[in-house]
Amino acid sequence: MKISVIIPAYNEERIIEKNSIKLYNYIKKNIKQDFKIVILDSYSVDNTAKIAKKLTKKYKKIRYYNIKAPGKGGKIKQFVINSNYDIYAFIDADLPI
Repeated sequence: MKISVIIPAYNEERIIEKNSIKLYNYIKKNIKQDFKIVILDSYSVDNTAKIAKKLTKKYKKIRYYNIKAPGKGGKIKQFVINSNYDIYAFIDADLPI
């Protein structure tokens, strides 16, 4: 079973690295299925893309995509339509509880 945990992102340079790693460590420890963390950017004007791309080089289970679609829901929908996972989940970059 393949799980995709989607993080919609727009101008999240302050938190994207720390929270992506925090989420990665949590999933790796608690979920036994194959997973990917997918950072879905929407043409951020800060360093979100640069930081996310750096994460993909260090963590093989983190992916980065820049998707031009209206709103958070539009980005997620576009990704889901064009991907092949068994389970999709999403969480905001600030990791709300």
